[in-house]
Amino acid sequence: MIAVMLPNLPLFPVLFHGISYVGGIVTTLNPLYSYEEIQSQLADSGAIMMITSKDFLEKAQKSIENTKVKQLFVLDLKDEIVENVLKVEETLLKESVRTEMINTVSFNTKEDVFAVPYSSGTVGLCKGVCLTHFNTLSNILQFRCSVEKISSGDCTIAVLPFFHIYGLTLICNAALYEGAKVVTMARFDLETFLRNIQTHQVTRIHLVPPIMIALAKHPLIEKYNLTSIKTLVSAAAPLSAEVASMVSKRLNVIVKQGYGLTETGPVCCVCPDDNVKVGSVGLLLPLTDLKILDLETEEEITQVGKQGELCFSGPQMMKGYLNNEEATKYTLRNGFIHTGDVGYIDSDGFLYIVDRVKELIKYNGYQVPPAELEGILLKHPKILDAAVIGIQDETVGELPKAFVVMRPNETLSEDEVMNFVAEHVSPQRRVRLVEFVKEIPKSSSGKILRRLLRQR
Repeated sequence: MIAVMLPNLPLFPVLFHGISYVGGIVTTLNPLYSYEEIQSQLADSGAIMMITSKDFLEKAQKSIENTKVKQLFVLDLKDEIVENVLKVEETLLKESVRTEMINTVSFNTKEDVFAVPYSSGTVGLCKGVCLTHFNTLSNILQFRCSVEKISSGDCTIAVLPFFHIYGLTLICNAALYEGAKVVTMARFDLETFLRNIQTHQVTRIHLVPPIMIALAKHPLIEKYNLTSIKTLVSAAAPLSAEVASMVSKRLNVIVKQGYGLTETGPVCCVCPDDNVKVGSVGLLLPLTDLKILDLETEEEITQVGKQGELCFSGPQMMKGYLNNEEATKYTLRNGFIHTGDVGYIDSDGFLYIVDRVKELIKYNGYQVPPAELEGILLKHPKILDAAVIGIQDETVGELPKAFVVMRPNETLSEDEVMNFVAEHVSPQRRVRLVEFVKEIPKSSSGKILRRLLRQR
């Protein structure tokens, strides 16, 4: 097991595939993790080697203490000498030469794990997700069969981190599989992102909702020529139909959603380019099966439009969680991944995500999806970003509370926010509390960190 803690760099896929080629297993680390979080993953994964860059050397050195990591490889050290550290550059060939195949390792591609990204899963603490060679290659082939094929003439931009399954599979792996040009960004900056799109004539981009919101509302967008973009795909967290429509109209591009989890390889569904339904995460990928279970009885739902927990099976599904048989049995039952997400299908087979089971707000016996209220709030021209959580209440169970980020130089009162939402929802789904904040806490993949809002 080799831990890779790097930002998006052209060398990342070289290291990733090199390790896999010789039979190693890669566990990817977020460089922004605290040293305690890194140490926890290193300990759980049993990694014996770590690769990082000079920028994260101090954190890496501290993190590998009391773990099984015996070797630390570091990028960009140049002429510096650091005790017990190996320079990655010294292990690379100085010029391109033809070499003999060095791989003598035999693989069982369906059983042998090659990557262990970490996920919070459907419940509990972060867990290592065991993905086989077969899982990932299957997902790449499923994806290319379901959308317009990316060609070698296309250009994408790697703004999503390679350490996250979304960026790892659909950019680091899928784009390279098709021979497309990939522009890497080590860290996200909106203006640099827009400039790169204009300079490199980027055609297809995979994004997360926070960046989609910026494309919908930020004034910087008008300064750049983004006409090269043909398609934007949003995933990793719910994107409201309102924001999708705003981006599509503003940039005159196809905006579609996909859906998946680290545990599902990640992609389960995506909207085909020629049939996009705003608000839907699309159709099932080939060879992917879906069961929707009643939230109370866990019986399978066959009725169109009825909501329940989404459960998937297919060749891209994980083998299981690393060193966690209990969590594996809870999540992977009878061949299906139980996602903990609530959704439904329409008469055309398109899937719609409502919310997480554990994030649904229970108001007076009614289930209130936070994502629905967030989508409505983002329609307001004065609101830049928003998040909704449930606040415990003795009388009604939980009160929907909105955290609102205003656009610069704009103001609203709490009543104005609540009244705006009330115009669009039934009485039991109204926002009951409002707090104005400077920003909404989110993970690197764009998911709202509701636990941090609850701690305020």
